[in-house]
Amino acid sequence: MDIHLRPARPGDGALMLEVARASVEGLTGSHYDAEQIAAWTRDRTPAYYEPDIATGRTIIAEKAGRAVGFVSSVPGELTRLFITPEVAGQGLGARLVRFGIALACAETSRPVILQATLNARRFYERNGFVYQSDGAYAHGTGGMPVRIVNMILAPSHYPAERRSVSQIMEAFA
Repeated sequence: MDIHLRPARPGDGALMLEVARASVEGLTGSHYDAEQIAAWTRDRTPAYYEPDIATGRTIIAEKAGRAVGFVSSVPGELTRLFITPEVAGQGLGARLVRFGIALACAETSRPVILQATLNARRFYERNGFVYQSDGAYAHGTGGMPVRIVNMILAPSHYPAERRSVSQIMEAFA
């Protein structure tokens, strides 16, 4: 798979919105109804993703110059991971989750948590996360609650060596 990873840059919010919409519309239908899916990104704009970019903890995946995925983290939390349907099942999600975990671990000793969509639960379990509880997410979904699961990274899946954000991002320079 010819996928290039790079740090997100200011202005990449439009790419991230495009990927998120494609992901939600193409990969969540087995667990969410059409109304929930439509509401999910309806009110989002490229500006919605710019604060993620500003943290310096967002990675964009590109294939043939087109964005096909991204991952964002903050200390102790993997906050967003989206891939387009065309690359689903090809290992990109696992590659991005590893970088997301490294970024979430950088400069903190807090446990890594995430809120997973129902369709992504098994993916995250295969990548070291453990179910904690059921929940709901309404922020950014037009106020319509979306069922999610709260998860935590199993101790055996933390990076052997914790690196700084700059060290992780230098891997892409």
